[in-house]
Amino acid sequence: MASAALALMSGCSQVREQASEAPTALPSASASAPGEASRAAPGRLTILQWPDIKIDDKTLRAAPGARIINSNNMMLTPNMVAPGARVQYELDGSGQVRLIRVLAN
Repeated sequence: MASAALALMSGCSQVREQASEAPTALPSASASAPGEASRAAPGRLTILQWPDIKIDDKTLRAAPGARIINSNNMMLTPNMVAPGARVQYELDGSGQVRLIRVLAN
């Protein structure tokens, strides 16, 4: 029993040592803001069969819960977007499209 308690205590001291080695500075919020690094250049959108879409020559997939908005921030459904519409889009961490902004022509 005493050996188990000693092993437990030594494990706790190792955890404390590792915790004290953790960096104290946190990355700035602007560096990790979602959507900032993943914003792409404008392109032409063609909806193949939702959630599969094509922007210019890239075939992409819409993420679950992806939104399509127009220049007035009104939500659109995929059938409301004209083929070849000018859009700007944002990708999520897995490379799927999370937001599509339909640009005014």
